[in-house]
Amino acid sequence: GAWCGWCVDGTYKLEQILEEFPGRVIPVKLHNGDAMVPPVQGEIASGLGLTGYPAGCIDRKKFNGSAFPDRISGSDYSVNAWTPLVEGQLDAPAKIDIRLLYTLDPSTRELKATISALMLETLASDLTFNVYIIEDSCSGIGTGWDQHNYLNGRAGWEFNPYYNLPDLITNYYHRFVVRDLLGGAWGVTGEFTNPAESGSEYSHEFTTTLNPSWNLDRIQIVASISDKNTKEVINCCYGSTKPPALEIASLSPELGAV
Repeated sequence: GAWCGWCVDGTYKLEQILEEFPGRVIPVKLHNGDAMVPPVQGEIASGLGLTGYPAGCIDRKKFNGSAFPDRISGSDYSVNAWTPLVEGQLDAPAKIDIRLLYTLDPSTRELKATISALMLETLASDLTFNVYIIEDSCSGIGTGWDQHNYLNGRAGWEFNPYYNLPDLITNYYHRFVVRDLLGGAWGVTGEFTNPAESGSEYSHEFTTTLNPSWNLDRIQIVASISDKNTKEVINCCYGSTKPPALEIASLSPELGAV
């Protein structure tokens, strides 16, 4: 939230993760109480057991019983406790291969997005599809946009770049802002069966019209597949406006190329 002066530390720790794992982490930010709140924020917060801000989910997985693991370890505020959890998730083998192809008509602002899922193992779960609409680098003037900063000159936080910034940052650019989730807080079933069999493909198409106030040049489309019961995200990807020129798929012991 722009009102939350501690949230700048959450932002900094996210930036550290993106730098350490370039191209391997998809960041999305759900805002609260400011000019960028998406319709489903409250439902997601209550459904996952949010107790304060800032808070971070890693694949919406529970660590030590919480979907919002601590970002700080012990009394050293510079330690990023999210980093090893992210690394652990990245090291885990993928259970689903996911792809998102979409079209966006700039004149009508109509978005059509199709998620495809190839099962790499059988999952006896209620799986769901979802699409995040992200607007990057959002900015505005005044309340709801200006970012509060509690780290300005605060002892123990000298390592953080916000230590040298004012306690109210104007002309602030908010990154990775979630504008909407087309499948609601928890996604939709689409073609998925339970169980979803290894080697099978499932898909779902979403259609919507984007808000006229959103900057189309800064829109990013993200697909996710989740377990409806645990709420954990199984896999996710950025969308593409055209199919890949080359595909190589391996389902051992065979190798196929298209």
